[in-house]
Amino acid sequence: MRAPEAQVRVAGDLAASPRTIAGLMGQLGMAGIEAGAARRFLETQGLPRRAADDPDFPLTLEQELGALQAMLRQAPRAAEDIVNAFAQIGVNHYGVLGLAMQHAPSLLVALERLLGFPELSWGHCRITVLSHGGGEILQFDPPLLPLEGSEVLARYCLLKDLFSIMRVILDVLGPPGRPEEIRLPGAPLPGLAPLPGPLRFGAPEAQLRFPRGTLEVAPRLAAVLPFKRYDALTRRFAHQLGDAVSVPERVRRLLWAYLPPPRRDEVAAMLELEPRTLARRLRQEGTGFQSLLEQVLRERAQAYLRQRSEPIAAISERLGYGDPAAFSRAFQKWFGMPPSRWRAEAQASTPKA
Repeated sequence: MRAPEAQVRVAGDLAASPRTIAGLMGQLGMAGIEAGAARRFLETQGLPRRAADDPDFPLTLEQELGALQAMLRQAPRAAEDIVNAFAQIGVNHYGVLGLAMQHAPSLLVALERLLGFPELSWGHCRITVLSHGGGEILQFDPPLLPLEGSEVLARYCLLKDLFSIMRVILDVLGPPGRPEEIRLPGAPLPGLAPLPGPLRFGAPEAQLRFPRGTLEVAPRLAAVLPFKRYDALTRRFAHQLGDAVSVPERVRRLLWAYLPPPRRDEVAAMLELEPRTLARRLRQEGTGFQSLLEQVLRERAQAYLRQRSEPIAAISERLGYGDPAAFSRAFQKWFGMPPSRWRAEAQASTPKA
């Protein structure tokens, strides 16, 4: 348990939302999920299959967690194999954030950057960095998940974040980054690859424990000017993610990222534009908000209807229709048949995941 005299040095929640598809697709790949099955996992969350080909495609935290839960039900690899894979995810996988961490003046500053830009780390846990008389602790608290039967998913998120960040610390510091002890709650996982420190299961909390003073150790590549450069690039990338794409595509991505889709004025506010300016920019690109909204609603309705258990009334509510009859009329207009018939035909021609 946390020592009473422990001092919190930095804390943060990696479960940022909205997120991008890149982190999810990476996890599906490491779990051995082939491309076709990965696209079907996306559909279970109301996402289009084409999202798999766009690493910057947005999704909510809830959509990602739902897809990961489906992955854990069907992943051909054992949980310890997935954990072993994450133990090899090094700091270079974090892009410009990883470069900033490698050149930071101390491990503490590197961890501050990691926890300060969760949209670039694709994690799920809350992490607290502590100092006490005997040493330094990174404590991992799993996400609180509203999903039914989510205990396996919460443990997966916990193990994934702990082992991947352990690997990052080793990359940043070298040998001084070896933990004195790795503590994990729950039963042992057989078949784990050799670890850089002793492992204890059945602990009350998930922790990485380091010798006193580890947080002040300088990374192997610590350098003032490179750190300032990469730190500035990290901030710019985190705060302007998505600015390189066109306005219609940014609107489309925002409509995909929320359920129900946001209103016109809400989208304008997210883009820091006046509603009239947004309308003008869309006209200049040969489209309009209503056209983009209908496109997203059509694709999303199809994705949900391919599922075998989602009631049509629930799909209607998710898409923002107050009355299922209104959704059925819109669907009939789009596809020339009611949603129940479209679902029956689509499911008859689609293999089960």
